[in-house]
Amino acid sequence: AGTVFDFTGIFGSAASKDGNTYTMASTGEVWSGFSNEDTSVYPLGFPNGGTITFTGESAAAVEIYFKFEKAAYPDTEPSFSTANVTVDGAATEYTVEIPAQDAANTYSSFLLYVVTQDQPVTLSNIQITLN
Repeated sequence: AGTVFDFTGIFGSAASKDGNTYTMASTGEVWSGFSNEDTSVYPLGFPNGGTITFTGESAAAVEIYFKFEKAAYPDTEPSFSTANVTVDGAATEYTVEIPAQDAANTYSSFLLYVVTQDQPVTLSNIQITLN
């Protein structure tokens, strides 16, 4: 098993976290989100792509996505975001593809964004697998 990520950093007034439950309020900055603060995992590189797997559950459909940035704001480029994933219902394992990135690009900022507002989503066992 690889590193299990925990998004302990909260930025912006719309984001809140209770244990493994993440919520994006409809009030506050639209850029609010969550960051992985475990610097021991950086830098990350994806010359052949990879996947993010996680267990997710929510009482109603919630869209989320992950973003990788060169470094913390404001030194964010290059960066890329994954496709949105819809978490809905009882605890289920989800997988999202990480597209192949230029081999010269490394990322030291791994972020989580909850797109759906005012609906909590519980995420656990978040892991990255390289291709």
